[in-house]
Amino acid sequence: MTERDVEMEENEDGDISGESDAGSEPNDMSEDDNDSGEDDDDKHSLKIQELEAQITSNPYMYDPHVELISLLRAEGELTKLREARERMSNIFPLTEKLWLEWLKDEVPLAADSPSERIRINGLFDRAVNDYMSVSVWLEYVQYSIGGLASEDGLANTRQVFERALVAVGLHVSKGAHIWEAYREFELAILAGLQPAPGSTATTEQQEKLDDQVKKISTLFRRQLAVPLIDMEATWTEYVDFVDEVDSYVEQTYKKALARLQKLMPFEDSLDLASSPSLEDFQKYIEFESKDGEPARIQCIYERTITVHCLIPELWLQYLNYLDSKLKIPTVIFSVYERASRNCPWSVGIWQGYLRAAERHTQPEDKTKEIFDKGLQGGFAESGDYLQLWHSYIDYIRRTVNWEEDHTESLEKLRTTFDQAIEYMQNAYGVEGDPECSLHKYRAWVEAKYCNNMEKCRQLWNDIMVLGHGAEANMWIEFFNIERTFGDPKHCRKVLQRGINSANDFPDLVCEAYIKYEREEGTLEQFDLATQKCHAQLERIKERRLKAAEKEELGKEHKKQPKQKQTKQAKQQQHQNKQQKFQKQDTKEKYQKSATQEKQGMKRKYEDQSTNEASSKETGDGFQASKAPVSKSPPPGFKAPAPPGFKAPASKAPPPGYKGPPPPGFKGPPPPGFKGPPPPGYKGDEPAAKKLKEDTHESSSTKAEDPGKNNAAHDPSDHNKDLTVFVSNLGYDITVDKIREKFTQVGDLSDIRLVKDYKGRSKGFCYVEFKQFASVAEALKLDRQPIDGRPMFVSPFQKDNRNKLKFDTGLERNKLFVKNLPNTTTKEALENIFKQHGILKEVRLVTYRNGASKGMAYIEYEDQADASTAMLKTDGLEIGDKTISVAISNPPPRKMPMKDRTFAPSLGGGKKQMEDRKARTQVSFMPRSVHKPSSTVTSKSSSVTSQSSSVTSSSTLDSTEQKPQATAGMSNADFRNLLLKK
Repeated sequence: MTERDVEMEENEDGDISGESDAGSEPNDMSEDDNDSGEDDDDKHSLKIQELEAQITSNPYMYDPHVELISLLRAEGELTKLREARERMSNIFPLTEKLWLEWLKDEVPLAADSPSERIRINGLFDRAVNDYMSVSVWLEYVQYSIGGLASEDGLANTRQVFERALVAVGLHVSKGAHIWEAYREFELAILAGLQPAPGSTATTEQQEKLDDQVKKISTLFRRQLAVPLIDMEATWTEYVDFVDEVDSYVEQTYKKALARLQKLMPFEDSLDLASSPSLEDFQKYIEFESKDGEPARIQCIYERTITVHCLIPELWLQYLNYLDSKLKIPTVIFSVYERASRNCPWSVGIWQGYLRAAERHTQPEDKTKEIFDKGLQGGFAESGDYLQLWHSYIDYIRRTVNWEEDHTESLEKLRTTFDQAIEYMQNAYGVEGDPECSLHKYRAWVEAKYCNNMEKCRQLWNDIMVLGHGAEANMWIEFFNIERTFGDPKHCRKVLQRGINSANDFPDLVCEAYIKYEREEGTLEQFDLATQKCHAQLERIKERRLKAAEKEELGKEHKKQPKQKQTKQAKQQQHQNKQQKFQKQDTKEKYQKSATQEKQGMKRKYEDQSTNEASSKETGDGFQASKAPVSKSPPPGFKAPAPPGFKAPASKAPPPGYKGPPPPGFKGPPPPGFKGPPPPGYKGDEPAAKKLKEDTHESSSTKAEDPGKNNAAHDPSDHNKDLTVFVSNLGYDITVDKIREKFTQVGDLSDIRLVKDYKGRSKGFCYVEFKQFASVAEALKLDRQPIDGRPMFVSPFQKDNRNKLKFDTGLERNKLFVKNLPNTTTKEALENIFKQHGILKEVRLVTYRNGASKGMAYIEYEDQADASTAMLKTDGLEIGDKTISVAISNPPPRKMPMKDRTFAPSLGGGKKQMEDRKARTQVSFMPRSVHKPSSTVTSKSSSVTSQSSSVTSSSTLDSTEQKPQATAGMSNADFRNLLLKK
C-alpha cells in the first residue's frame, strides 16, 4: 500500500462577467447565472448534510472525511471546516497535503497574539508528528520567523530549526532545504548586525558579529558532514565564506561525499519510481543498518513508513529496532501511537505497545487505556483478541508482588481472567479459545502461586467438559500439573481417567501411567497399572481393527464393479449359459402367470412358495427355497444376489416378480406387482387408473402410499442437464404452486416432489424442463419466496441435500457483516459497500422462513477493495445498530455425530455417542444362530428391516455362493431354522 494520497477537488471561485454577446440581454444572463449559483449552493448543502450523516453513523470511514473537508473549504465554512478537520485528525493521521492546506488556511487568519501563536504552534507540532515532511517543517520555521518581534522570538525560531534538523536534516534528497533555510536565516541576522556604511563597529558590535560568523561557520561544518544531494555547492559557499578552510572540515566533507556516492543508487531507484516499492526501501534500510548509525536508520525508516504506512510488518520492524537499539521512551511511544492509528488491526503492534508501557514504567491506567483501544482495533480473527488478552494478563500477573500482601492485586488478576474468558466466550463461543489456553493459564497460576489445587482441578475439569476429554495431550498436561503441585492420589486418578477417556493417542497416557508407577509406585500399583493399560489397549486395538476392516470392506465394495476378478468372470459365464437355455421357459411361465392375473385369479404366497419349492432353479438362475406354510415373508424382503449377477436378457420377469417391469415389456403386470403399469400396456382402463393412483406420481400432489416403505428419491435416471434441485420448500407446498412459479421461465417436462412415507412433502423437489435455456433462467429464481419462504434453486447433483453450498475457510475478497438491523435490504447494503470497490455478490443470510438473521456476505472482485471496505465500514451505524465487518472465514461444518466417539464427562470412563435412530433396530437373525464370527459379513448378505422394493422371492443357496468367503446365510437357511427343519 502507498501513502494515503487523497486527491482533493479544487473549487476556484470565479467572477461572473457582466459582458454579453451581441444581441443578448445582459439582465437575462445575470439572472441565469444567479439561478445556476443557487442550484450549486443547494447541491453542496445537501452533499454536506449527507457526508455529515455518514461520518456520524461511522466515523471510521476515511473518504467521507476528506470529501467533507474539501466541500467545506470550497464553501468557506471556517467553523465547520475546523470541526471537520479536528474530528478527522483525532481518528486518522493526516497526510502532508491535508496538513499544508489546513495550515495555509489557519496561519493568515491567526492574530498576532501570544495565545494565537500558541494555538498555531500546536497545529504545527501535530502536523510534524504524523509523518515525516520537509515541506511542513519549512512552513513551521517560516511561521516561527514571523514571531521574531517577541521577546524570545529569536530563541524560539532557532529551537524550531534545530528540531527540524533532527527530524529531516538527514534526508538525503530533501534535507538540504532545511539546512539552507537555517543558514539563510543566520546570514540575514549577520547582515542586520553590520554597522552602517562609513561607520566603524563598536567593540560590542564586533563581538556580536564574530559570534554570528562563528554560528554560521558551525552550520556549514555540520551540514558538510552529512551526505546530502548538491553538497558540492555547499562546499563552494563555505570556501567563499571563510578566509581559510579548516583541514578537518575538508576531511569530513570528503568522507560524507564518498558516503553520498554509495547512497546515490538507492536514491536513484526511489526517485525514478512514481511510487517507490517496499523492496527498494528495505534494501536501503539494510544498507544503512550495516553501519549502525541510529539517527540515519531512524530517518530511512521514517521515509519508508511515510510511503507504506498501512503495512503492519514494516511498523513492527521499525518498533523492534527502537525497542532493542534506540530505547528512547519519547521516540518509542510516539511511533507506537502512530503505528496503532495507521494499522489498528495488527495485534502485534498493540502487544508491543503494552510491553513498552510496562518496560518504561507507565502508569497502570495508561496501560489499561492502551489495552482498551486495542480491543477496539477490529481484528480479523478471534485468535488476535485472544493474544491481546494474554498479553494484558501477563502484565497484570507481573504487577502482583507475591512476596508481600497481594490480596488486592491477586483478586484483580482473577477478575481479569474471568473477563477474558467471558469476552471470548460471548464473542466467539468455543472457537474463541479452542485450546482453552486461558483456563490452562489460570490453572497454572492457581497451582504455582496460590497453592490452590482445588481451583486448579476445577479449571481442568472445565477444560475436559469443553470437549477435550478425548485428547491424550490434555490428560498428559493435567497429570504434569498434578505431579508438580498435587499429590500421588490425584495423579493416579487423572491417569486412570485419561486411559479410559483418551481415544486419539491412548498409548501415550498408558505409557505415562506405567512410567509413573514404575518410578513412584509399589509393585502392586505397577502391576495394576500394567493390567489396566494392557486391557484398555487391547480394547482399542480391537475397535481399530474392526474400523479398518469396515473401511477396507467399503473400499472393496466400491472397487468390485470395476475389478475383473477371475472367479466372478467364470461364474458370470456359467450364468450366461444357463440363461440362454432357460430364456424360453421363463417367458412361457411369465405369460401364464399374467393370464391368470388378468382373469382375476389370485394366488396366495403360501401356495406359490409350495409349488415352486419342488423346482431347484427358476429361469433367472436363482435357487428356490421352501417357504413356511403359515407365514408370508416380511414386507420389503429382498434376497441377496450373487456377486457379479446380471439380469437375464429376456424382457419378461420370472413368476412372482414384484419389481418394475422390464424395459420394452408390453404385457400385463405380473401377479402382486405394485408398481406403475408397463410402457405400452393397454389393459382395462379402470384397473390401469386404479394402479396409477396407488403409485408415486411425480407431478401429482400424492406421494407413495402412506404406511408403505418409501425409498429415498433417486433422480439419477432423469436428464440432469434439464433438471434443477429446489429445496427449503414448505411442507404443505403443492405441485401446482411449484408449477406456477417455474412456468414463468420455461416449459416444464416434469415436477418430482419428494414426500415421506405418510405422503407429506419433505421440503424439496426436482423440476425438469424441456429446454436447456430454461435451466439458466430457473437458477436466477434462487432465494425468491414461494408461499412466504425463500426457495433454494441449485443445479442438479447426485445428492443436492448433502452438498455444502458455500465454501469454508478464509476468503480474502469476501466480507462477513453481522449485527445488521433485521429490516436491512440487499439494495441498502449494495449502496453502502459499492463505494469501496466493484461488488461481485451481496448475500443476506436468512432463516428458512425468509426472515433476516442480521448477517450478510459482501463479495468483491478484488481482495484489496475488500480490505479497504473492511477498514472503512467496520463500526458503521445502521439504524440503531453498529455493524461488525471482518474478512470472511467460515469454519468447517461440525463433525457428524457418528464421528464423535467420546462425550466429554468427568464421571470416569468414555461414553460412546452414535446417531439416534428413528426406529428400533431389530435383528432378524434367530438367537440360536447368533454366534460371533471372525469374518465380516457382506452388506449385501445381511437382512435389513426396510427395503425400497421386493426384487425377488427366491434366494441364493449358500452352498452355491463361492465367490466371496464372507457371504452370510441365505433366506432358505433362515426359514429352515425358524421352522426347526
